[in-house]
Amino acid sequence: MIDNRTLQLLEWDRVTDALAARTRTPYGVEAARRVRPGQPAEAASIRSRVDAWRTYMEQGHQPPLGDIADVRALLAGARRGSTLDGQALLDVAANMELVSELGRALSRPGAPEPLKPDAEGLPDFTAISQRIFRVIDASGGVREDASDKLMHAVAEERSRSLELRSRAEELLDDERFRTLLRDRYVTQREGRFVLPIRIEYSTSVKGIVHDASATGATVYLEPEELTNANNRLTEARAMIRDEIARLLAEVTKAVAAVTDDLLEALETVARIDAEVARARLAADWDAVEPTDAAGVDVRDARQPLLLLRQHEVTPIDLVHPGGGRGVVLSGPNAGGKTAALKTLGLFMSLARAGCQVPAAKAAFPLAWDVAVELGDPQNLGEDLSTFSGH
Repeated sequence: MIDNRTLQLLEWDRVTDALAARTRTPYGVEAARRVRPGQPAEAASIRSRVDAWRTYMEQGHQPPLGDIADVRALLAGARRGSTLDGQALLDVAANMELVSELGRALSRPGAPEPLKPDAEGLPDFTAISQRIFRVIDASGGVREDASDKLMHAVAEERSRSLELRSRAEELLDDERFRTLLRDRYVTQREGRFVLPIRIEYSTSVKGIVHDASATGATVYLEPEELTNANNRLTEARAMIRDEIARLLAEVTKAVAAVTDDLLEALETVARIDAEVARARLAADWDAVEPTDAAGVDVRDARQPLLLLRQHEVTPIDLVHPGGGRGVVLSGPNAGGKTAALKTLGLFMSLARAGCQVPAAKAAFPLAWDVAVELGDPQNLGEDLSTFSGH
């Protein structure tokens, strides 16, 4: 294995940052930042899929990975029995749609063979996501036509609201209220229709005071003539709230039933997103697939860290037939020794992390570990160099 100290000295975090920047989902970002060199066999399997994704994209296809919300905490809540609100359900539905579409894409005849097994870990959640979309509108609210009962309750609320407003406006012209009003308008307080009455007349009108103005000159009073109608309106609104709560609970229950499957599928999405990020980085680098060899034969190698910093990079060749106990590189300061050794160390680490490497040809021992011993502080991006690798 390649230890964390070595990765720190190789500035491996710059590589994972570059991978994370090329992901499309929050799950992929996490997976990309966790990328580390692994066992040779596992790395070879990842590189095979990365190469397949690169070919797939070079043929004009784009994996259906998009900007979605991280819903793992929401799914955990649903599993515990919490009811998800409309926006949360929309976020879950978007995750389901992505999983379903990605599974369909990998099941199509043109999908690369190394990627087709991933389709088995991406179930089709279309039935549940469409059920969510039938209940929740694009703004996260419950659709008025989500159920017959809700449609009836909404229609009833609107009818009673119009009736109540009309009755309240009639009171504005009633001789009993003309001199009592601060202004001639109808408003609502605490969900009930009220009239703005001058504070000095607040005891002259039978009714309930719900609020007062900031200056204290006006009270918002519900005349007793409006009480029964306000009560009927409150009942209609309660019917709406109850039906919305029932619909949200019902859909949340359907989500909770598939939570384990969805969470497992999102792990597959994370892995795929990180693999696609490797493929995008390889394309950006014009990288090649490394091959196993007893010695080192790397041609036109470009230093990965300098590429990531968008520096102008002079390609180098690294060639050694293998054998022997070591190699000595000598030369003046800032003559490229550090860059050459760090390039080889990074190439070997990239290969073991399932990545292709920026070179025209890259052959080296893929099973070798990498160890770094660094004297003084060194940073290629800042042209500081004191490094030896073995």
